[in-house]
Amino acid sequence: HLGAPPAPYFQARRPDRYRPAAHQLIEAGHAYACFCSADRLRQERELAEQRGAKDAMSQTDAEFAFWNSLFGNCKESKRFIAEALATLRGEEALNLSSIALAVCAETSQAQSIADEIVKRKSRDVTSISFLPEMRAAIENSRNNPAKAVEILESTRILERGFGIPGRATYLRGIAYLRQNAGTEAMNEFQKILDRRGQFDISPFFPLAHLG
Repeated sequence: HLGAPPAPYFQARRPDRYRPAAHQLIEAGHAYACFCSADRLRQERELAEQRGAKDAMSQTDAEFAFWNSLFGNCKESKRFIAEALATLRGEEALNLSSIALAVCAETSQAQSIADEIVKRKSRDVTSISFLPEMRAAIENSRNNPAKAVEILESTRILERGFGIPGRATYLRGIAYLRQNAGTEAMNEFQKILDRRGQFDISPFFPLAHLG
């Protein structure tokens, strides 16, 4: 806004203002969700490093950790987590790292990161998105998928608001699979497959296709 004090403004800290506007842009076809390919993430990481942008560097490394964990490459995932959190312990990087650790059955480390987020007492979108995703991934790892589904109920408002399936949708699908609830799992993965135009360059698409 003109006349506002000069300062950085973070959209994630003002979700009630930005979420409706983002949804309107998506509905009007003037915006779309970005689910970047590995090559794109590498380019972003290199650019961030050149600019000395630690937050972007950390988040990109955490993204690599997240995708590697989902494809079963836990050794690489843990390497990227170490690099991400050594650079900067931002909330998005912590979220992705916690999920990746849970997927790789490192539940104590994943829980430790979730506890760190709780201690920060963040008032932004973290409270309705990041924490449920982390906790659900941990419950899946503990072989408690019913609890994971219960936890992820709180994220449906975001999925409906933006109309964009993502991490919570995929984690919910996995939880249903582990309960042998095939129809429910298929419905979650289908939400991703139905948005192929947005997901076909993302690992989410082949993961959802495999189920």
